[in-house]
Amino acid sequence: MKIITEMTFIEEINDQSLLEEISLKCQFSEIRKLAVKKITDQRVLAKVALKDEDDRVILAAVRKITDQAILTDIVFSEKYYWIARQAAVKNIEDQEVIAKVALYDRDYNVRAEAVKKLEDQDTLIKVALLDTNWLVKEPAVERITNQEYLCKIVLSPLQSLSSVLLALERITDENLIKYILNKTTDPYIKAICEQNIENK
Repeated sequence: MKIITEMTFIEEINDQSLLEEISLKCQFSEIRKLAVKKITDQRVLAKVALKDEDDRVILAAVRKITDQAILTDIVFSEKYYWIARQAAVKNIEDQEVIAKVALYDRDYNVRAEAVKKLEDQDTLIKVALLDTNWLVKEPAVERITNQEYLCKIVLSPLQSLSSVLLALERITDENLIKYILNKTTDPYIKAICEQNIENK
């Protein structure tokens, strides 16, 4: 009789009830994680994400969750560390939830992930102007298409050079470039505006 010792034996198990039991009760986190990868029941995945104490198992569960209510609960929960909440954001479709995360999440990694999915121009300009982390600000600037908002970023005294240049290169309205030229006191920005007008 062959004695089964290989960790890969989990790959032969397809019974969802058994996989649930393993994912919740097995003492070995490596096996729990492998079981989670084969689970299809959203309820079970949510239970694992809530109860497991190993970050790798939690992350594996969150990545498989598609239920929007569960994902929203995860992203706004204090229990989950940032990587799990970032993974939840990737699967969230509700733009209102995405906007709230982009503006208010406590971790810049999670805010940055939300910005990648954010479509609302009004929220993007708020993030670009108010967020203190460049890893969040600059992706927000890159997603802004509203020409007046881009102009506002260029003229804001609190913006970094990289944010200002990102915004400036996206402005195609010649009247706005002339407006910036007249408003800015920065000689470098003036020189760029003059060159952009000349190139039109």
